[in-house]
Amino acid sequence: ASTVPAPSEAPARAESTPNTNASKAKGIGQVYVDVVGGWGSVSVGRKDYGETPVTLRLPAGRHTITLESGGKKKQVPVTVTAGGKVLVREKF
Repeated sequence: ASTVPAPSEAPARAESTPNTNASKAKGIGQVYVDVVGGWGSVSVGRKDYGETPVTLRLPAGRHTITLESGGKKKQVPVTVTAGGKVLVREKF
């Protein structure tokens, strides 16, 4: 008896394997944004993400996180990798 699966069985076996790297496959990473000793509004480009603390799911690549608090604004460049995590912690 052979233990090698027939070619018709291979696709079914591949589909039944759980994809634990879904974010990595889609090129998505996480960015955790926090403001030390307070809070701030978070945006990336033209999209607002609310107030800190917040975790953003962004496509892999370079982004500029904009933080605003108490009339002050900071822009923080980040590089997101697929499946990666980035911490942005700023103080105003």
